[in-house]
Parts: sequence; C-alpha cells; structure tokens
Amino acid sequence: MNEFQISPENEELLTLDDAKFIFDQAEKQLKISLETGQTIVTRTIILLTISVGLLTSLSGNIAQNWNKSGWTDLFTRSSVLIDVYLIAIVLYLAKNIVSHNYMEYGSEPKDLLHNHYVEKYKYNSEERIRYYYLSEAKEYQKRITYNQKGNSIRWKQFGNALYAILLIPIISTVVYSLIYLL
Repeated sequence: MNEFQISPENEELLTLDDAKFIFDQAEKQLKISLETGQTIVTRTIILLTISVGLLTSLSGNIAQNWNKSGWTDLFTRSSVLIDVYLIAIVLYLAKNIVSHNYMEYGSEPKDLLHNHYVEKYKYNSEERIRYYYLSEAKEYQKRITYNQKGNSIRWKQFGNALYAILLIPIISTVVYSLIYLL
C-alpha cells in the first residue's frame, strides 16, 4: 500500500468532525488488520495441530515397524522421509506464529505531547484536538500498512503449508514407489 500525503493547505481545511471521522475509519481498519492477524494465528495453530498429529502417528508407526523389520521395510523407509517432510512443515508453521509483530492501538503520551503544538494551538483547543486526531490517523495508516504487509506474508505461509500438507498422500506414494524401485 502506498503512503498517502495530504497537502498542509488541504489539511488546514479539515474540520474537527472531518478529523474525527478520518480517525474513526483508521481505527476500524487497524482493528481489522489486528483481527486478521489473530485469524491467521488461529488457523495456523489448527494446521499445526493436524501436522503434529500426523507426525506423531507416523513416528509411532515407524517405531513399531522398526522393531519388527528395521530399515529394510519399505514402509519404514518411506515413512522416515515423510516424517522429515512433516517436521519441515511444522517448523515452517511455527515460524508463522512466533516471528511476526503487530502495531497496536494508541500512542504513548511522549508521542503526543509536544510543546510546539500546545503553544501553536494554546488559544484554540478545538484546533489542538483536530491536530491530535489527524496526527493519530496518519500514525494509524502507518500501522495499518505495516500490519497488512505482515498479514499478507503470513497468509502466503499458511497457504504454502496447507498445500504441502494436502500433497502428503501424493508425495508418500511417490516416495514409496521410488524406494520400491531402488
């Protein structure tokens, strides 16, 4: 998303009600970007749970078959390779949960309290409030853009992992066939 810029002349034309409306809309969009991030985490956890379940089940079968026939069993050898594939998927999904930061609501007072603006608008509190609304709306736009970029990356990672899991039956068949032929 491209940065936006309003000219200082046009910004001065905005009323307090305009500033409140713009801020309210920015706040709604920031909320949506944060909720989307939470949705991605929830769906990733579900996919991670499925992957770990498959990994655990397959590992149990490997251990059981290993005791019977060791490395010579075709199923055991192909299962070990699929296990490695599942471990890669699990690590990829885990990265989707822990490696992203989000920019949240609100600003710290140190970011809002500037002598320049208090002095500039000291006789007009409505102008000062209008400035704060507009300033926060601009800051929210930066946060929205940041969050949307992160969400886009995370959705792509989620989709890649989902496809990788859906391909397990095909990959299992190919791996088993190749091992059989060797």
